Amino acid sequence: SVDAGMTTSPADIGSVKKSDFVVLNGRPFKVVEITHSKPGKHGHSKVHLVGIDIFTGRRHEDVRP
Repeated sequence: SVDAGMTTSPADIGSVKKSDFVVLNGRPFKVVEITHSKPGKHGHSKVHLVGIDIFTGRRHEDVRP
């Protein structure tokens, strides 16, 4: 394993912005789209995040509360 001096730290999903880099499910992604939904009658607000894996170029979508 090569350490390029990079570190990761937990962040609140609400503070993530477009073009940020995040780690989801153990994979690094660049955020290309992010939308916030307001809380509804039966739940909390949610964040829909679309990212591109920086190694494979594959698109990944995730929804987090």
